[in-house]
Amino acid sequence: MTRTNTPASLDHWATQAASAPFRASIRNDVSWIIGHPSPDLIAASRVCPGGRLLLAFTLEALRDYFVEGYTDQGAQVEPDHATRAHPFHPHAHSRLTPVTLDQAIAQYHAAVVARQALASSLNDAFVRPAQTLFDGGQIMAAMAQLKAMPDHPLRTQVVLTYRADPQWHAAVWARCEAALPTPDQAILLRDAQRAAQALERATHHLDAQFRPEFQAAQDRQDRGRLVELAAQMPTAFERAVVLDALRQLPSVDGVVPRRPRASR
Repeated sequence: MTRTNTPASLDHWATQAASAPFRASIRNDVSWIIGHPSPDLIAASRVCPGGRLLLAFTLEALRDYFVEGYTDQGAQVEPDHATRAHPFHPHAHSRLTPVTLDQAIAQYHAAVVARQALASSLNDAFVRPAQTLFDGGQIMAAMAQLKAMPDHPLRTQVVLTYRADPQWHAAVWARCEAALPTPDQAILLRDAQRAAQALERATHHLDAQFRPEFQAAQDRQDRGRLVELAAQMPTAFERAVVLDALRQLPSVDGVVPRRPRASR
């Protein structure tokens, strides 16, 4: 679908863009994806010469959160108060790629810890206000706060807890829109997304380093190395793959390998 300016959209830009100085642009045929930043966060937008959409945001962290959630669709930061979008220029990211399995495991553990460390701040910024609203009988407003939370294990845990409450109504939750984030919440949205993306990259790197190590040990039928890998890997999927390979090896003295305890 090709987006075009309309009198209403241009009028909206004229009245809203001045109070939303932080700019970004994105390709015209962008698809808004569930689980990515919501287009509701955009204060105003307009189609520029060349077809790209110029987007206006009220908060810098909100703009960064949005851009980093849509880099795969050509999103980029534009100068503050920009009146037109620039052509897309992809940026090369200089991120450390692990070259050994030990490095990949260390990177994965660091990413998990960094993501978990956000839980306390997310609880203070989103869950406590939602609980106050919930206790005051403002169920829709409480749900809007919870819906504004970023993708994080805490959100899943909290929503499951609330669903057990008699005041919770699935139909209300389904039609409820996320509350617009405060400045502190916008920073957390950005940071939580960065942490989730870092964990995704670390998981990919871990798998890339694990597979050749596992394949070599499996080809050699190296029971000792496979046992080491099963104990070493931090993720359940890779441990299951190794244990399955161990079970297919001839048993030693009739002993079937058992699943090693996962480290806490």
